[in-house]
Amino acid sequence: MKKTFLLIAFLSASFFNTSKAQGFEEGKTFVNVGIGGPYFPTLVAEAILRESGNITSSTFYPIYLKGEIALSENMGIGLNLAYAGASAQGSHQNSNSNLSVNYIDKVSYQTASALVRFNYHFVKNNKFDPYLGMGMGYRWGQWTNSSTDPTYSFGKSKTYFPFGADLTFGCRYMFSDMIGAYVEMGIAKSPFQFGVTARF
Repeated sequence: MKKTFLLIAFLSASFFNTSKAQGFEEGKTFVNVGIGGPYFPTLVAEAILRESGNITSSTFYPIYLKGEIALSENMGIGLNLAYAGASAQGSHQNSNSNLSVNYIDKVSYQTASALVRFNYHFVKNNKFDPYLGMGMGYRWGQWTNSSTDPTYSFGKSKTYFPFGADLTFGCRYMFSDMIGAYVEMGIAKSPFQFGVTARF
């Protein structure tokens, strides 16, 4: 028991050890993995099925994978990858049919993006790293509607203008030289996001 306690104390001290490096330092590479919310397309999917009954929905909250290279003490460039999805399902009876049959209606949405991102970092601090970021690049999205009712006509609707952009204010906090956390808010697949950061 004593050895276990000493091991936990050692690992905790190593993890939360004060970093001697800057929070954002030229030549360093940062990798963020995060999740975001709230996600509004779920509400849109439910609204599309407003005439159906017994509506249930599910959300694949936006996930983010971000890489950034520090070009200087204030500027960084990187690549942002993101994916999200939403779906809703309901049922209805066809009023033109004499049969009491429940038909299943489904609506789903999927989206993904790959953006080149530029970040400006404001403060030179060992742990605290606030920044403003803007990304531009490719965005894909697709709505899919279906029903078991043969009288319904549904299909797929893709994004016709595949340009994506984001603008967020964020902050990293480094627990150690290599591990930290980040949070961002602004215009992206979700208004808020947070996750873990690795620095190399």
